[in-house]
Amino acid sequence: MLKKLIYSLISTLLLNACSFNPYSISVNDNVLYSPSGNIVEEVVEDPGLQGCINTYLNNNPDTNLQTISQLSCTDAGITSLIGLNNIPNLSLLDVSNNSIIDLSPVIYLERLRVLRIANNSIRSINTLSNLSLLNFIDLSGNSLISCRQLDQLESKLGSSLRRPLSCN
Repeated sequence: MLKKLIYSLISTLLLNACSFNPYSISVNDNVLYSPSGNIVEEVVEDPGLQGCINTYLNNNPDTNLQTISQLSCTDAGITSLIGLNNIPNLSLLDVSNNSIIDLSPVIYLERLRVLRIANNSIRSINTLSNLSLLNFIDLSGNSLISCRQLDQLESKLGSSLRRPLSCN
């Protein structure tokens, strides 16, 4: 009888402990279920970027797409930034160490001040000159960018531009 009571008590304590620990169910970094309910429908094209956004929202339950101002998605296997316009108040974006080729989707991030996109496969940075608030860019490790494009961007940013070694 005492043994059953002890097992019952331990089981109850374990079940209660589990209920206080928020968890989520993920597949390939995409959150499928979260008890906080703060998971959005797919807003970006890339699953790695979507997983990063979902993780951020899950870890910051008082935020939503409109209030995210800083997002760090390094080493996430991201290949596309299409859909970032759904996070309009981003001021800092770090997508270093991914496989991104095209930067054109950042043109819609009018509040972007800091862009860290080191070690990707960027080929063109023409759209960056249209972002008036941008005051720091890390493009190191993107050796496919023409040095001429970097020179033009450097005239705007000065020493706040980190260039690939191939253009130093």
